[in-house]
Amino acid sequence: MNDVLVPIPVKEVMEAEEIDQATLDIKLAALKAVDLTTATIAVYVVEISKINKVLRCKHAKLLECDPALLARFGGYVTSSIVENSHISNLTEITTNQDNRFFYINSSETDFPQILTTLHPPQEKEDVSQVSGLDELKKFNAYVIEIYRGANLSPLYGFRYISQSWSPKNSSGGFFKLNNDMVAVFDDSPIFRIDSYLDFIALGEDLFIMDCAKFEMAMQYKDRLIERKSETVTEIKESNIFVTDGESIFSSVIGTDKHFLRQLSSVQKKGFYKDPIWVGKLRNEAQAAGNWLLEFDAAGKIVVKEEREYVRELLTVLQNKRVQTVVDKHIFDVDGELMIQVTR
Repeated sequence: MNDVLVPIPVKEVMEAEEIDQATLDIKLAALKAVDLTTATIAVYVVEISKINKVLRCKHAKLLECDPALLARFGGYVTSSIVENSHISNLTEITTNQDNRFFYINSSETDFPQILTTLHPPQEKEDVSQVSGLDELKKFNAYVIEIYRGANLSPLYGFRYISQSWSPKNSSGGFFKLNNDMVAVFDDSPIFRIDSYLDFIALGEDLFIMDCAKFEMAMQYKDRLIERKSETVTEIKESNIFVTDGESIFSSVIGTDKHFLRQLSSVQKKGFYKDPIWVGKLRNEAQAAGNWLLEFDAAGKIVVKEEREYVRELLTVLQNKRVQTVVDKHIFDVDGELMIQVTR
């Protein structure tokens, strides 16, 4: 294989990211320094709509809890902060979570809308308190609010439970032990709570622990689909594809979530908007001689109705066909390129 596509410096690739790593580390340090010892805790149950793109959070109510349960909810937030020691930007293509937060600005999500539902403008009534078991059936998420004082931003923990939060009657086969260690039926309704959370919010900062649940609750795939239309239009205007190539491109991508992520990353990096960069891409592809990617006589990219062909096209438009420094091997990168740490 010929040497191909020497990528532009990684620093240029990463310029599209919102926040540099040093700033992220400062935000993580600030989160870990939060003092919750004298904070006041409240818990709200909320209904997240899966279909309403305008009104994501439809209803919310305050869940009155005894002090022991409130302390447990607060402990879940504290544990999440303690257990995560690293932080990265949330990108369209995330890698393994490990003990790491993924960061995004809260304004880029629907979480501010949830907070508006919890604390409506002064002209509207505050949310009411849960007063009956049947009310809980409509709710599919809960928010832990930790109030730290008038001059400090509240801290929020969020958990999406997917299905409605309905009571489970345990009298059919569960028991508990009384003080005399005698087994008795427990026929009280049971509601599940988890010791882990999907994300924590502090001011404008949102720290994600469970990317899959975050994306479900915040309707992230819908955002990717909406962005697809924008990106395909921009690519058409850039005139880098052969006639009707963008239609074939869009059709093959369809609603495939992996392809949608890659396409969103293509838009974010925006290399296709730079004619000089596209010219370099064409030269490297022709020099290599064995890529799937093809160009017509006018130098425009041919688009084929083949998944592997579109997969390669998405890869090279992100500038993720790279050459290793030591042994000069060529690889396609599925995740994000990282900035090199130098002396």
